[in-house]
Amino acid sequence: MGYQLSDAVRLLDIAESYKPADVAALLALIPPWRDGLKSEIRSAANPKPFFAAQIQGEHGGDHDHRHSDEARPEAKRNEFDLLGRLQQIFSD
Repeated sequence: MGYQLSDAVRLLDIAESYKPADVAALLALIPPWRDGLKSEIRSAANPKPFFAAQIQGEHGGDHDHRHSDEARPEAKRNEFDLLGRLQQIFSD
Protein backbone atom coordinates (compact mmCIF):
# COMPACT_ATOMS: atom_id res chain seq x y z
CA MET A 1 0.00 0.00 0.00
CA GLY A 2 1.37 3.42 -0.91
CA TYR A 3 1.47 6.27 1.54
CA GLN A 4 0.20 9.67 0.53
CA LEU A 5 1.40 12.97 1.96
CA SER A 6 -2.20 14.14 2.27
CA ASP A 7 -2.95 11.08 4.46
CA ALA A 8 -0.13 12.03 6.83
CA VAL A 9 -1.38 15.61 7.04
CA ARG A 10 -4.94 14.44 7.71
CA LEU A 11 -3.68 11.96 10.34
CA LEU A 12 -1.95 14.83 12.16
CA ASP A 13 -5.19 16.82 12.00
CA ILE A 14 -7.15 13.87 13.43
CA ALA A 15 -4.57 13.40 16.22
CA GLU A 16 -4.72 17.10 17.14
CA SER A 17 -8.52 17.22 17.02
CA TYR A 18 -9.44 13.95 18.73
CA LYS A 19 -6.30 13.38 20.83
CA PRO A 20 -6.42 9.57 20.89
CA ALA A 21 -4.29 8.16 23.73
CA ASP A 22 -2.59 5.65 21.45
CA VAL A 23 -2.96 3.75 18.18
CA ALA A 24 -5.54 1.40 19.74
CA ALA A 25 -7.71 4.38 20.71
CA LEU A 26 -7.40 5.76 17.18
CA LEU A 27 -8.36 2.39 15.70
CA ALA A 28 -11.40 2.25 18.00
CA LEU A 29 -12.64 5.59 16.60
CA ILE A 30 -12.50 4.51 12.96
CA PRO A 31 -15.31 1.89 12.57
CA PRO A 32 -18.15 4.02 14.00
CA TRP A 33 -16.80 7.06 12.15
CA ARG A 34 -16.83 5.12 8.86
CA ASP A 35 -20.36 3.82 9.60
CA GLY A 36 -21.57 7.39 10.06
CA LEU A 37 -19.89 8.51 6.86
CA LYS A 38 -21.40 5.59 4.94
CA SER A 39 -24.85 6.65 6.12
CA GLU A 40 -24.20 10.29 5.19
CA ILE A 41 -22.95 9.28 1.74
CA ARG A 42 -26.09 7.20 1.10
CA SER A 43 -28.42 9.98 2.24
CA ALA A 44 -26.52 12.62 0.22
CA ALA A 45 -27.65 10.88 -2.96
CA ASN A 46 -31.27 11.73 -2.13
CA PRO A 47 -32.37 15.33 -2.58
CA LYS A 48 -33.51 17.16 0.52
CA PRO A 49 -37.29 17.33 0.84
CA PHE A 50 -39.12 20.55 0.11
CA PHE A 51 -40.73 22.27 3.07
CA ALA A 52 -43.60 23.70 0.99
CA ALA A 53 -45.50 22.53 -2.08
CA GLN A 54 -45.16 25.98 -3.65
CA ILE A 55 -41.36 25.79 -3.44
CA GLN A 56 -41.42 22.29 -4.93
CA GLY A 57 -43.52 23.61 -7.82
CA GLU A 58 -40.98 26.38 -8.44
CA HIS A 59 -38.27 23.73 -8.79
CA GLY A 60 -40.05 21.54 -11.31
CA GLY A 61 -42.64 19.76 -9.17
CA ASP A 62 -42.14 16.02 -9.40
CA HIS A 63 -39.18 16.63 -11.71
CA ASP A 64 -36.76 18.30 -9.29
CA HIS A 65 -34.49 20.68 -11.20
CA ARG A 66 -32.25 21.67 -8.29
CA HIS A 67 -28.54 21.29 -8.89
CA SER A 68 -26.90 18.63 -6.78
CA ASP A 69 -23.88 19.52 -4.68
CA GLU A 70 -21.46 16.74 -5.61
CA ALA A 71 -18.53 18.29 -3.74
CA ARG A 72 -19.89 17.42 -0.29
CA PRO A 73 -20.58 13.71 -0.96
CA GLU A 74 -17.21 13.45 -2.71
CA ALA A 75 -15.47 14.89 0.36
CA LYS A 76 -17.31 12.32 2.52
CA ARG A 77 -16.20 9.49 0.20
CA ASN A 78 -12.61 10.74 0.35
CA GLU A 79 -12.73 10.82 4.15
CA PHE A 80 -14.28 7.33 4.20
CA ASP A 81 -11.46 6.04 1.98
CA LEU A 82 -8.80 7.79 4.09
CA LEU A 83 -10.11 6.20 7.28
CA GLY A 84 -10.00 2.80 5.59
CA ARG A 85 -6.38 3.35 4.58
CA LEU A 86 -5.44 4.49 8.10
CA GLN A 87 -7.21 1.50 9.60
CA GLN A 88 -5.31 -0.85 7.31
CA ILE A 89 -1.95 0.84 7.92
CA PHE A 90 -2.26 0.78 11.71
CA SER A 91 -3.74 -2.73 11.84
CA ASP A 92 -0.78 -4.28 9.97
